[in-house]
Amino acid sequence: MYEQEDQIQERLAENSRRRTLQRNLKDIRVILGNPPYSIGQTSQNDNNANVDYPILDSRIENTYAKNSNSSLSKGLYDSYIRAIRWASDRIGDRGVIGYVTNAGFIEANTADGMRKCLAKEFSNIWIFHLRGNARTSGELRRKEKDNVFGQGTRTPVAITLLVKNPEAKEHGKIYIHDIGDYLSQDEKLLKIKELSDITGITENEGWAHIVPDIHGDWLNQRDESFNEFIVMGDKKGSNNKLYDNFSMGVSTNRDAWCWNPSKRKLTENMGEMITFYNEEVIRFQRRYAENTPKEKGELVQGFLNTDPKKSAGQ
Repeated sequence: MYEQEDQIQERLAENSRRRTLQRNLKDIRVILGNPPYSIGQTSQNDNNANVDYPILDSRIENTYAKNSNSSLSKGLYDSYIRAIRWASDRIGDRGVIGYVTNAGFIEANTADGMRKCLAKEFSNIWIFHLRGNARTSGELRRKEKDNVFGQGTRTPVAITLLVKNPEAKEHGKIYIHDIGDYLSQDEKLLKIKELSDITGITENEGWAHIVPDIHGDWLNQRDESFNEFIVMGDKKGSNNKLYDNFSMGVSTNRDAWCWNPSKRKLTENMGEMITFYNEEVIRFQRRYAENTPKEKGELVQGFLNTDPKKSAGQ
């Protein structure tokens, strides 16, 4: 997946040689893995931005994002979704991908375009849904119960097998097995061991054949009758709507600085942050007053003080 050349080549020479060899292999037909689950760095003040994948991200933009009806596409650049897009392209027109990943793509509204593409690109898809979503509440949280990785992640987990077979008479045959409700970590791991593989689940008649609807829904498919109602707001469509103007509401993206139960402390925080920001702007302008706008754009990140105790990020 790596698209950049930098100090990694010099400091990890052996790893770089292996990576180059793998990248130059023409025929890779099987890809197995457990991709990381992340979207972005914790803070702009990390000064350690995530690696850019311009080629890969353009593929996501022209496939998963392009086929989505969602206005929010940030989640499509999560590392595990990037890994699925990369592997889908890497095996070419035939091959097998086996991943243990975040299971969010199975039901997320933002992943509708991704699901449409997977159904189109692959002849067979098998998903063993292990549940364990800790970002739920009430009875649903009790049903999700433990994660197979314990406290290692709060996201639901799935084992997914994607098969490309150009000779297949049908494409987009999707099968999902839900591990069940109220199961502890040990109970889930035992079930995985007992079922063992696709054949084990088949022998237990555990596969549910999924037929996607026109919206790309796999589970909990939407009720079409809602289309008869007037929407509250719609940025994309030209249908009747209640409101022409709307927004996401109050969003600072700097809550640690902009929210505080103490009015005095909040005033101090905001005052200090604004003062520090203005001082940095003046310092930068004085240092690079003679440089062109393009040069300033290239120099600014390395020049500014990104101490999180002084600023919420530039």
